Amino acid sequence: MKSYKKLYSVVGITLIATVMVLTAVIVFQNTDVQQKIDYKEIIVNPGDTLWGIAKATAPDQDPRRIIWDIRQINELEQAIVYPGQILVIPTYVESM
Repeated sequence: MKSYKKLYSVVGITLIATVMVLTAVIVFQNTDVQQKIDYKEIIVNPGDTLWGIAKATAPDQDPRRIIWDIRQINELEQAIVYPGQILVIPTYVESM
């Protein structure tokens, strides 16, 4: 009888812990400090890089994520840009 109580206790604690972890993952995954709201076009200047453009566009975000967004929007196969090239850049604003 005692072994069943221990088993139920372990299963119950494990279930509660799992639910708490999954809830935390869902909550923190959806709390992005910034959200995409608009797009703008820029002309690439000599010396510009996607890294620099990403840092200027969203200084508080991971530049790799912004670069990925820019590459997807502009259908860039490589992370190389050229002077005079026109890029569509997502703009970000802090959410309330």
